[in-house]
Amino acid sequence: MFQATLSGLAVGSLFALIAVGFNLTFIVNRTVNFAHGQWVAVGSLLAFTLLVEWQMPLLVTIIGTGVLLGILGVALERVGIRPMLGHSLSLGFIMSTLAIGIMLENAALWWWGSTALFVPSPLGEERIDVFGAGIYPQEAVIPAVTALMLVGLALLYRFTRMGRALRATAENPEAARLMGIDSKRMIGFAYGLAGLMAGVAGVLVAPLTGALAAAGAGLGLKAFAIAIVGGLDSITGTLIAGLLLGVAEQYIALYISPGLRDVGVFAIVIVILLVRPFGLLGTREDEKV
Repeated sequence: MFQATLSGLAVGSLFALIAVGFNLTFIVNRTVNFAHGQWVAVGSLLAFTLLVEWQMPLLVTIIGTGVLLGILGVALERVGIRPMLGHSLSLGFIMSTLAIGIMLENAALWWWGSTALFVPSPLGEERIDVFGAGIYPQEAVIPAVTALMLVGLALLYRFTRMGRALRATAENPEAARLMGIDSKRMIGFAYGLAGLMAGVAGVLVAPLTGALAAAGAGLGLKAFAIAIVGGLDSITGTLIAGLLLGVAEQYIALYISPGLRDVGVFAIVIVILLVRPFGLLGTREDEKV
């Protein structure tokens, strides 16, 4: 059971890191990137190229992949989100990001192929003993990187000028513009941050599952479910939801059947949303002032 808990925390923290990308963009302008899972898949493929083919160090791979996906995120907001928001009820961004995700996946299939590419862990394959349970170094580093990223994000929001501008844009875009804040630039920056996190998550997941162009849809769906359960406007809620569902997934595989892990997880998602439609720590629309 302790083994399943450790593995669940590693998996859950990885999906929480992916899911926070949905939080970042929703908080700022109530949109999400439905190609976010493909962003993660491309991050894992870039990890294969940088780590395996080019023999780059892990830190360089993480930084390089994060920056490239961050730039891609800014570009997506400019061409796939902003033009679609002509009025307050516009949902065109859903179709545009889905289409961009399909295009990105097909481009990745063309360039890297359709088979999973093996990415050896730069941290080694020898299991670490933790109170009688074994965990791979790659699994152990995922919660640490997730915590580091989220702490960095919290510091950015709290202590930097850019973070204060992001908060102001999220609270009231019109008022932020009157204060001289470029709201459109802040929304693009939020999408860049989401892309950066997707890139880092892609590097982390590659040694565990291999780099696969077609993996994006599954990664994105599960991460979006976690963001919904935690609350789309709550990064803390998303982290809690990710850890809880990650552990639940491993328990279902251990005590029921590995083939039913996704069935069980999404059943839990449905039950939680029936009880709290706005998520564990999400805010009711009628509570906002």
